[in-house]
Amino acid sequence: MDGPLKPYRHFRKYTEKEIKSEFGEYFDNPKARKTLPKLFGDKEDMEYHIKDSRLELLDMEELQSLKNSDVKEILSEPTQKARMLKTLRLMNSNDKNYKRLFYGFSKLEKLPPPLVVRDKNNDLYLLAGNSRLMMGVSLGYNVPVKIIPYSKEMVKEKVNHDIKQIYKLLINYGQSAKDAAQMMKKHWKYVSKKYRNSSPRGMATAIIGLNALGERIVKEEKLNKDVLIDIASKIIKLHKLKSKIKFSSSSGNKADYDWVDDVITLMPNPKNMLDFVESVLHEVDHAIMRKKYGAVKYEELYTKAGEMMIQKGKDFYWDNPFEVQARKYEKNAKKYIKKLNLKK
Repeated sequence: MDGPLKPYRHFRKYTEKEIKSEFGEYFDNPKARKTLPKLFGDKEDMEYHIKDSRLELLDMEELQSLKNSDVKEILSEPTQKARMLKTLRLMNSNDKNYKRLFYGFSKLEKLPPPLVVRDKNNDLYLLAGNSRLMMGVSLGYNVPVKIIPYSKEMVKEKVNHDIKQIYKLLINYGQSAKDAAQMMKKHWKYVSKKYRNSSPRGMATAIIGLNALGERIVKEEKLNKDVLIDIASKIIKLHKLKSKIKFSSSSGNKADYDWVDDVITLMPNPKNMLDFVESVLHEVDHAIMRKKYGAVKYEELYTKAGEMMIQKGKDFYWDNPFEVQARKYEKNAKKYIKKLNLKK
């Protein structure tokens, strides 16, 4: 986070229609009911709390620790552009209409406050309004919330007892405690779903097998990865840039550009050479703009361009002139493949 959040002072009461639409956030939500059992007696009780609960601005520590919310992810981004892009990606993935919400904030429209539950230990759980909180934070605002008191302690997720048994089995099979913990962290989600009907011993064997397979793949692909780094470095140097390169698949994107630290992040397993070079050139175009304007000015121009697109009813990212330009520039990939004497 690159500065304090400003209180968003434009809020209003919930309409009757909005109150009814929030009923499902608790009564039709198994996770919420399991975490906060008997929070409301019925829908009339929930309506009473929505209307009469007090307003409060959460401090930064509370926003960071807020459960059932993506706000912590947004706050972890270093600049407004990064926070906005993260917000749009998360809202799109949840089929939320970010354009309407963005327009509301940009026009300082009065919005109903998100609903937050505070339990007996002062732990906080977001019941409704994740999109409002995320969009507010991405634009530099701290959105006031309605605090609903909960006299009990919210229920934490129970630890699967099989996990402890499988962890012990991994150690019995010769893994160190540290390696066993890392293997569980890396493979448990997949194994628990794929092998859910297997015994703990079968799951432990599957984890060892997946880990060994992963190590072989890394060894087999090391040369290819080195080659890709060499190609990306040559393309960057041809453009007289000093951008750093790293490989990661965590974002789910083919490539990303960190304009703050001037780092191009690429997927480690591109479909083919053409796809890889296109990805590099796309991010190189952003790096050229960053070099031309400076990191701060570039972010300002990019963000304003995206905001203008939203005001026109278009997409912040896909219709952003900087992205349109980068997509156009990546079409030079065949020229660079030929120049570097590469195979498609």
